[in-house]
Amino acid sequence: MNKIFKILLSIILLSILTACPSKEEDNTVPGGLTGLNHTKVGIVAFYVNDTWGGDLDPMGGGGSTTCCVVMPREYPKGGLKVKVRWNATDTLEEHWFEKEVVVDPYPPGGGNIYAHFLPNQQVKVIVSNLYPENPNYPGPKLPE
Repeated sequence: MNKIFKILLSIILLSILTACPSKEEDNTVPGGLTGLNHTKVGIVAFYVNDTWGGDLDPMGGGGSTTCCVVMPREYPKGGLKVKVRWNATDTLEEHWFEKEVVVDPYPPGGGNIYAHFLPNQQVKVIVSNLYPENPNYPGPKLPE
């Protein structure tokens, strides 16, 4: 069952990525956006550079991908920052947070964008063609 799920997820992701427009074909590449919540509080909504990424259960996520965050095809020498906004709440009140986050260096050609929401309003953004369950994934492991 797990193998079938991964195959279906790959097919869906591929079709999403091929539908994502790129503003500057030569210098940028679109990447599907997935969120992972490593906190005990639900995330009602999140955005990376104004691209909506969905909602995330506490200690969950990683199952859905939205389209698309456009990134430079090659990681810039001076680094790269993205704006991340999210609404984390365990009540009916909204609790919006916003941060400018440095994206970890990634290989040429880009990949999928993974936003990891960590305790204490920390966020890590990883661009990778590996899924978070892969032992070689460069970011935090899946929430448990």
